[in-house]
Amino acid sequence: MSAKIINAEKDLSEKQLLIVTDTLRDGGVIIYPTETVYGFGCDAFNAESVQRIRKIKGRDNSPFLILIPDFSWIRKISDRITESAEILSRNLWPGPLTLIVDAKPVFPEVLTDRSLGIGIRVSSSKISNQIVRKFGCPIVSTSANMTGKKPALSGADAAVLFRDQTDLIIDTGKSSKNLPSTVVDTRQYPPVIIREGAVPSEKIFGILSGKE
Repeated sequence: MSAKIINAEKDLSEKQLLIVTDTLRDGGVIIYPTETVYGFGCDAFNAESVQRIRKIKGRDNSPFLILIPDFSWIRKISDRITESAEILSRNLWPGPLTLIVDAKPVFPEVLTDRSLGIGIRVSSSKISNQIVRKFGCPIVSTSANMTGKKPALSGADAAVLFRDQTDLIIDTGKSSKNLPSTVVDTRQYPPVIIREGAVPSEKIFGILSGKE
């Protein structure tokens, strides 16, 4: 197996977009640019595809993050959205902020330990948004790297490492950022920053306190 490579600039053509979404529907694993680093992606509801990504990354059972098409999907994923999640999502989505919320039992167990919740975000990457909106369902978003190694910052880097293990790579050149999304657990108050990334903690707590 050798992944097909799609070269693009700021967005995908309709033909390219159909190739990507057909690959996802067929259970494929893709590598695509986000607003931070390049990421692995697949249909979040396809357990076999999620397991493929775990195997490629050498990842344990830690939960994966997912991208959702728009804010309305937060209600489809969780029955309990805290005030903190509401405030942060309204102020910082689309953007590199992942919110951990309680998950409904709709995802395969290989994606997330439901007792830990699930991390979700609406991406500010035009291509990521094109893909997830056209696909119409959440997709996995986890950095394109072996666990513990630096993530791929270009499609070319990703191809060198993973072309033989994936089905499709979208190459838009070098990423302008090398920080992953900031991850905030909003299930408790005050919220807890699990991973500080592209959105500084000062900004998050400033928004929550009404100072920004």
